[in-house]
Amino acid sequence: MKIDDKLHSLTTIIITNVPPYTSQGTGFFYHVLEEKDPTKDAQWREIKQTFLITNRHVLLPIMDGKENIPNQFTFHIRTIKESEGINWLPISLDQNELMKRAKVHQKSNIDIAVVEVGGFN
Repeated sequence: MKIDDKLHSLTTIIITNVPPYTSQGTGFFYHVLEEKDPTKDAQWREIKQTFLITNRHVLLPIMDGKENIPNQFTFHIRTIKESEGINWLPISLDQNELMKRAKVHQKSNIDIAVVEVGGFN
């Protein structure tokens, strides 16, 4: 297996729509794992929460010198089907849902953003 094969499950393309513009960026997934159960031998742990980590300027595109909240924010989750191989399932958040799930630093010069993305199937 090549390193590129592993990165496909970690990274995603992000598409934002702030009419009349559409922009694109990237992000990666971060999982908060459940504590290891010492009574079990299994190495696997439950995923408690999943976040999409990206740049602030990807989440809030700057136009005319100000940050804009996208009308639509789309990222992709990788699915694997034996008969079809890797498929990318698009997940779109409207502006209201994005506002509930997104967090940015109060200082606008800190270029990182976090979006809670758990709960999508």
